[in-house]
Amino acid sequence: MIVKSERCKRSWRQRDTLAQTIAGLWTKAIVAVPTLPESLIFATKPDSMSSSDG
Repeated sequence: MIVKSERCKRSWRQRDTLAQTIAGLWTKAIVAVPTLPESLIFATKPDSMSSSDG
């Protein structure tokens, strides 16, 4: 029984760390979302962007 409880604690710790990493990735994604369209536009249509700037 004691060993099982220890295993449960370990699994819960792993889940906590996994949740933290997922939360970090989500925050990064949320921060990167606004810049994604701009980078895509620059990569796909550099001519239109340069012409609009000029």
